[in-house]
Amino acid sequence: MSERLDTPHQTPAHTNFRVTWGVTAPSVFSEANGLGQDIETVLHRREDAAQDRPVDVVAGHITFRRGLVAVEDRLWKWYHSAAADAVIRSFMLIDLIDDAGVPLMTWLVKNAWPTRLVAETVPANGAFAVEAIDFAFESIEVTS
Repeated sequence: MSERLDTPHQTPAHTNFRVTWGVTAPSVFSEANGLGQDIETVLHRREDAAQDRPVDVVAGHITFRRGLVAVEDRLWKWYHSAAADAVIRSFMLIDLIDDAGVPLMTWLVKNAWPTRLVAETVPANGAFAVEAIDFAFESIEVTS
């Protein structure tokens, strides 16, 4: 078992994100953004003082990116189910992995569903294309 890396300078030179949702085989992405939540606050005033108070936890969107080498049909089917108002919400397990596939950090995302799936860069000259997929979710936690 790998020990958790706590400082940025210990991060391996090459990492990927292995993402598993539902009961499908995992997909691998080179980039993940939005692995977190925000807490909404309200300003509470009392006599001569004011203080922010937590109100609600707001989940955001996670965006994954990777080089587009082949269409992953199950992602497109899941996306189209959401677009047809038959959204299937699923848990997601996101592992930050090193070159050997050893998890360095893991997030558990609850009730995720795809909101955008697009080939961001598709150059005609045959250069590398990038696929991006966004997921909305209800909660996220770091599990290791």
